[in-house]
Amino acid sequence: MSYEEMLALGQTAEKERIRTPETKLAVDYAEKAKKWVEKAQSIQKKWVAMKTLQRLVNEAKGLPVTLPLYEEVRQRYEKAHEW
Repeated sequence: MSYEEMLALGQTAEKERIRTPETKLAVDYAEKAKKWVEKAQSIQKKWVAMKTLQRLVNEAKGLPVTLPLYEEVRQRYEKAHEW
């Protein structure tokens, strides 16, 4: 599922007040994905520690969402790890 689809699903569940285990999970994933994207955007043009990159890569792996910027963050981590 794409990031945009997950956000839309989470927003619809909240707006329509649909409360099922699945929608709760979707809302939770949407919130985590949104926070991840915000973190990734905040480090885009900054020097960051390798551990920060590693943490972001690991967080993304736990989300069933195709995240924008994931490949960029993963590649930065791989390059830092090779160094």
